[in-house]
Amino acid sequence: AGMLSEVLGVASDITCSDGINKAFVVTEQDLKHFSQVGTKWVAEGGAGEVTVRCKALLKKTREALLSDTVDTILEYTNPSKRQIYNISLQMCNRKEGRTFQLDLQSCEYPNLIQVTVGGSNSTQTEELFHSLMAELNDTVQWYWILACRRWLLRLVTWMFWIFLVLLLSCATLSVMGTAYRNYQARKQHEEWLKKYGSVTQKSDRVTTGQIKDVPKTDKTQPEIRKDAPSSPIWQLIRSKQFLVQLGVIVGGILLERMTFWLFPKAVFEIGKGKQRHEKLKVRRKWIAGVLTAIVIAGIIVPIVKNIVLKFFE
Repeated sequence: AGMLSEVLGVASDITCSDGINKAFVVTEQDLKHFSQVGTKWVAEGGAGEVTVRCKALLKKTREALLSDTVDTILEYTNPSKRQIYNISLQMCNRKEGRTFQLDLQSCEYPNLIQVTVGGSNSTQTEELFHSLMAELNDTVQWYWILACRRWLLRLVTWMFWIFLVLLLSCATLSVMGTAYRNYQARKQHEEWLKKYGSVTQKSDRVTTGQIKDVPKTDKTQPEIRKDAPSSPIWQLIRSKQFLVQLGVIVGGILLERMTFWLFPKAVFEIGKGKQRHEKLKVRRKWIAGVLTAIVIAGIIVPIVKNIVLKFFE
């Protein structure tokens, strides 16, 4: 809390800064309230140069909403193709050294919510900071562990590298095994030629009795497998284990994408964003209902089936 931090180029004597890395939903009322709190904080420092900058980033465009009041953001229609995904409120009093910064973003690095409060009085600064943190925690959603996928990203990354190492190891062992079997077959073939090649070449000059002395069982040339696959890697790819592992990875990626769609990290109920959020809640209820019905059916159907079969027996 005692380190220096700059907001709009102003350094405060006392700074409190922390973040919340959990999924959140911010309404128009919440954003207006946080703006009023920050404006009041920098204005109470006394007469001075008060600077306010409110910024909102829009998806699929390089444009941004930039203004000295939060009203520009609140009045934005927020369509789906150009919806808001980041909001930053920065305020400062250059004379008194009071600063206020609130970042609400859809990226987990470093945090989804980051708040910084600076001033010259440690008691007032810490009081405002803890009050803000409590209010921001109220915006956190119950599904945050599903939405914040930093842990899932690490898990999938480790699984991918483990799968890749196992695949390369199996492919290497398969190639080495095939090469070793071919080497053994060639070696047996060469030994057969050294042992019985001269007998075969001079068979027209050998009498019938002499030919009988040659063991017939040993004279058979070792067969070289011609049906062996030319590519061990292709044989490995066609194996069931590989297909199962590949299906698990693809299924995990699709599940992660669906989770990202159903449980977004940041929701701004501004303009049309409120309608989109309501529709998303309905979709969650429908999907949850279908999954619940499937689970219940999987439990009840076998029980009913056994009762019916026993009854007709």
